[in-house]
Parts: sequence; C-alpha cells; structure tokens
Amino acid sequence: MNLQSMTGFARAVAEHDGTSIAWEVKSVNGKSVEVRLRLPQGFERLEPVVRQTLQKRFARGNFQATLTIGRAAGTQAQPIVNEAFLKDLAGLAKRLQEQFGVAPATADGLLSLRGVLDVPETIETEEARTALDAAIMAALDVALNGLEQARHGEGAALAVLLSGHVDTIETLTLSAEADPSRDAAVIRERIA
Repeated sequence: MNLQSMTGFARAVAEHDGTSIAWEVKSVNGKSVEVRLRLPQGFERLEPVVRQTLQKRFARGNFQATLTIGRAAGTQAQPIVNEAFLKDLAGLAKRLQEQFGVAPATADGLLSLRGVLDVPETIETEEARTALDAAIMAALDVALNGLEQARHGEGAALAVLLSGHVDTIETLTLSAEADPSRDAAVIRERIA
C-alpha cells in the first residue's frame, strides 16, 4: 500500500551572495490545496509563483510557508522612518488613550504599523534581484522535496498501521467464520 500523509514539515536553508535564505513549510489535512504565505517585506513579488509551485506539486493539504531572509552585516539598508505619519499616529494614540482609557501606545507597536518604516531595497540591479529570486525558489524546491519525503514517510507508517488493523480484522473474520457455535445444528440445540 503506497500512502502519502497530508501532514509534514520541512526546512531548507541556503545562501546567495551574502544573503541567507530559509524556508519553513508545513502541511496539514485539507480537501484542496490552501496556501498561507509569510514573506518578508519587499518579497511580495514571489507570492504568485510560490503559490503556483505548491499547487502544481501537491493535490491536497493546507500549507503554511514562511520565508526568512538575512543580510550580511553592512549590506542591509537602513530603515527610513516616516516621521510625519508616526507623529500623526502617536497623536491619535494619545487621544484614544485620553478619550477611551486604552493602554498607551508603545514605540515598537507604532513602528510595526504598515507605512511607518520603509526599508529600501538593497539589491541594485535587476540581474541581482533575478538571481536572488532564483536562489529563493531553489531553496523552496529543496524544502518541498523534504516536505514530500516527510509526507511519504508518515504515509508509510500509516500503511503499516492500517495493514496491521486489516490483518487483525481478517484474522477475527476467519475465526468467526470457523467458530463451531455458528453451525445450524449447534444453534438449534441451543435454542431447544
């Protein structure tokens, strides 16, 4: 029996030109292919191709894929703070606190809001971006290979378990069929 589970996890790590790439992909049971992605800011362009890759490769399952990108020290661009927007948000948070008694806003909370921080792209050329995207997709392929292996491994374990249950059912069925108490004469004698 060749079974493939829908549950699995895999991680793949790669490096490209001073940039570390890490994919974590996990899957659970699902009637169709459903994909949830977590991509770093600036890598949203990869979402359609990642979704398409998963949908082509798997027929069923709910997938969660997370991409983590790390840049070597000195190659990261410094974030730019939209100070006017931050000032507006801080003022709004202060008014909400005074008006409704809500907890005060924190710096990390305000900085995490979309539009407050802008991290400029560090890739200078289209060729460099294309090469990085290719390395990211190659790392995804490695992670998906690992996920397939995990799903096949769990499927094999399930096959052994199911086979054992089927064997037990077969043994019990044969035993019940061979049971002398099922004979018509024995049943008549028992009823009489």
